[in-house]
Amino acid sequence: EIREGQTVLYKRCGGEFVEARVTSVSKTHGSASVEYTVVKEDELGGRRYQQRRGLAKLADLAKEQLPKQGRRQAWQQTGHEVNYAGRCLMLDQLERLCRVFVESGWLQQKCDEENESRQGSDEHRPSATNLYAMDTWAVSPLTDPD
Repeated sequence: EIREGQTVLYKRCGGEFVEARVTSVSKTHGSASVEYTVVKEDELGGRRYQQRRGLAKLADLAKEQLPKQGRRQAWQQTGHEVNYAGRCLMLDQLERLCRVFVESGWLQQKCDEENESRQGSDEHRPSATNLYAMDTWAVSPLTDPD
């Protein structure tokens, strides 16, 4: 089932597949809105990233999806690069993550557990409740394409 926020393979008008994020789903109309990034080269050989939007039938999106394990390999076989910059967080998303992971005490507990397990080790650097810990324990695991 296609859900809002899910990363999908979306077939553009020209037949090219791109990795896209579902922004809304209309079961009534059997469609979904998606956002994706395309890379354009300028006349000097530099790269520009452009955000695009599209509309697709849910049935078409569902047909093109791969098992989670094979997404990265399939994407790399198309000759396109994975746009890791597209994995960024918006401020409202970061605020929600803060409420769920920091204010609940979950992130502090993860840091405490890591500090206890590394105590006495030569390379022990105390883990603190900060953006690095948030990335390690929440953001990266939740946004990993595999």
